[in-house]
Amino acid sequence: MDSPAYLEGINTKEREESYATITRGGNLYFVGQFFADSTSGYSIFHSKFDGEKAIGRKKIFEMEHPYEVGDPWVSPDHAFMILTRYNKNNWGSSCDLYLSKRTDLGWSKPVELKELNSTGPDFSPYVTNDLRWIYYRKNYQMKRVAFKGILMNYLN
Repeated sequence: MDSPAYLEGINTKEREESYATITRGGNLYFVGQFFADSTSGYSIFHSKFDGEKAIGRKKIFEMEHPYEVGDPWVSPDHAFMILTRYNKNNWGSSCDLYLSKRTDLGWSKPVELKELNSTGPDFSPYVTNDLRWIYYRKNYQMKRVAFKGILMNYLN
């Protein structure tokens, strides 16, 4: 693919899809809107990318109401994910960064990254491929924080 193109398999007119991230093995994760009991919410979904289209759409986190998850960043080796978790009724003071590890049974329950979170919203993470830095929005300001040391506390 030489230029941006519509991604068949996940894009719809009926619901929102955003914040896509992909691993070296073609595992595609994104925020997707879902509908349940006449209300809508957001979660993280998984698809497989074959080079041209996304295959499948599986929700990977079930949060207790009123919590939702979004903004996934998945490590290139598919070992862990950084995401945001928030109370949809109080986004501004509840939106924080979390980490989930991939296991043989799926993704682990997200654990709060306390070293990074503040009393305001913390969201939209991106980690450099060498895992040295994390970039994210902290109280609406872009931050760059040394990350490898923090990450090792959660992966061991």
